[in-house]
Amino acid sequence: MPLTLQIFSDYVCPFCLLAKAPLDAILPEFPDLEIEWMPFELRPFPTPTLRPEDPYLPQIWAQSVYPMAARLGVEIKLPSISPQPYTHLAFEGFQHAKPFGKTVGNAYNERILRAFFVENRDIGDVEVLSELAQEVGAGEGFREALERAATAKRTKRRCDTRRKLVLNPSRRWCWAIAASRACKARRRCGGLSRWRRKRLDKLK
Repeated sequence: MPLTLQIFSDYVCPFCLLAKAPLDAILPEFPDLEIEWMPFELRPFPTPTLRPEDPYLPQIWAQSVYPMAARLGVEIKLPSISPQPYTHLAFEGFQHAKPFGKTVGNAYNERILRAFFVENRDIGDVEVLSELAQEVGAGEGFREALERAATAKRTKRRCDTRRKLVLNPSRRWCWAIAASRACKARRRCGGLSRWRRKRLDKLK
């Protein structure tokens, strides 16, 4: 009976690329082991993504990423794309690639990681993702699938925002206060306008 190993990863995590080399090395020893790649976006929208010009990324790369890459013999470099891309569309691309076969799905994952960490390409861009998917044999219908996913994501975001406004009592109260103040201001402006009209009528 095959054993399934679920691996949670993100395409902007350098350690996910570094861990892939030793994992690939031991897989032939476990022919019954199935690898299931699980999407895990570290910083989903609207959380700000990291910027390479800020101190954190150069520091962690110098202390951990580059030394580990040297030990494992993995080619990798800190991408200069700023801010780093969100990866939800790349993960949608992976879901599209999976039905083409496990080999294609695995190739897609590795291609996205190398595109970002070796070739310095923007994996949040639909054009880039479509080109990479085409390279690994998952290009058919890829762009359309990502465009539908992007539209669905935007719609969900708007619905979530509306839901929070409706369900959060404190926000409802804030909106009620704002609406009340707006009405009072309108009445004051209207009253002032009527007073000016009366003054003008007396001057005629």
